Amino acid sequence: MSVEKISLGKNGMMFPMSLGIIGVNITANQPNFTTVSSIATASLDPPLVSFSLNKVRFSNKYIIEKKTFSVNFPSANILDKVDYCGLVSGANLDKSQIFQTFYGTLPDTPMIKECPLCIECKLVAVIDLPKNELFIGQIINTYSEQKYLTNGKLDTTKLGLCTLNFADSSYRTPGKTAGKAFCDGTKLASLT
Repeated sequence: MSVEKISLGKNGMMFPMSLGIIGVNITANQPNFTTVSSIATASLDPPLVSFSLNKVRFSNKYIIEKKTFSVNFPSANILDKVDYCGLVSGANLDKSQIFQTFYGTLPDTPMIKECPLCIECKLVAVIDLPKNELFIGQIINTYSEQKYLTNGKLDTTKLGLCTLNFADSSYRTPGKTAGKAFCDGTKLASLT
């Protein structure tokens, strides 16, 4: 039975979209946080992460000035704060007290204690897009807690990270495992 595909137009929203909070200091002791979606691994070696922000976003200037930022991945228990950080601008409101923060090895890189996974990055490139700026950062260090590890490695089933479903403006948490990456496809080797 053949399935007919229908056109949905120019839809750039990939599903699901990763959800995170970008952190950067706007002064020596004042962090600012902004919510982003579509955070991606840009390279494994060297380890690079990427995301884009609209050019009018308050954090852009400080990421470029400080040449550093953090990516903090939240769980569902702080989604109200995550959503709030995306709704209000640091230009109009001091968001430094919304979360408990900590710092790693890079100055001006505030990370969020309430997030199960935090990454500090050094800015390596900014790509100018028509309405956004695409930021690429080299991962300097990654922080988590023992309770999120299994056999010394991050266990994504324990992290409880959230995604954004742009189609219905909802936040989602991951469901059950659907398959084994880099393994399940080997079953089809006899077909080629």
